[in-house]
Amino acid sequence: MDGGLEDDPSIAGDTLLYRRVVPRWIVADGNRNCQRLATGAFQGVEMSVGVGDTLGADPAESLLEGQPDDVCLVAFEARVAREIDQAVCRAPKDDDPAHGLVVGKKTDAKQRTLARSATWAKAPDDACVPPYE
Repeated sequence: MDGGLEDDPSIAGDTLLYRRVVPRWIVADGNRNCQRLATGAFQGVEMSVGVGDTLGADPAESLLEGQPDDVCLVAFEARVAREIDQAVCRAPKDDDPAHGLVVGKKTDAKQRTLARSATWAKAPDDACVPPYE
């Protein structure tokens, strides 16, 4: 795995990791006539996520509080990140105890894998289901 952080075994494989999706990461899909998730939502060696086992009953509410209305949310299992050689780590912040990181180089293929495994936790009005195909 790339990056200096180690995988955290206390995060179970079926734990949902939540990623905020800004409008530039939502693109028109002319084939399906809807808005889909772009693979660009999954980039960066240290990609911020919300760790689901630390969130309350409504992850979307807590992770999107204070965000613009057009920010959406997707979720994927920690297992998927690990299967593509990414470390899943807790990285709590004072104002965000559920903050975590998915650490490792994210090639185009790895970004597609994450996008294909994601589900909408808060979708745009005309969202494709599944979010990426």
